[in-house]
Amino acid sequence: MGGAPSQAAGGGCATAHGDIDFSDAHVGDPAIDLAWALRGASPAFARAVAAEYGAAPELAERALLWHRLGPWHEVAHGLDTGDPDTARSGLEGILARLPA
Repeated sequence: MGGAPSQAAGGGCATAHGDIDFSDAHVGDPAIDLAWALRGASPAFARAVAAEYGAAPELAERALLWHRLGPWHEVAHGLDTGDPDTARSGLEGILARLPA
């Protein structure tokens, strides 16, 4: 079984195996998974991900819509927990992601 390389205690190289949990696993729109990678990361990273994934323009457009929805979760969490700073941060994110 292969895995991603990681640093082990003591500076040696080890291989990570397994997943912590699958509670969020589901069959859904891959645009959700690509939303940040295509729209929130640096342009160079986004281009590399899109090229490697083979992202069609329609998928990239859906990723943009999911990316714009992201800050709404932060607003809801701030309101649910009574944390005005988190809600305010989410509102700032919403405004920053609105189309020009």
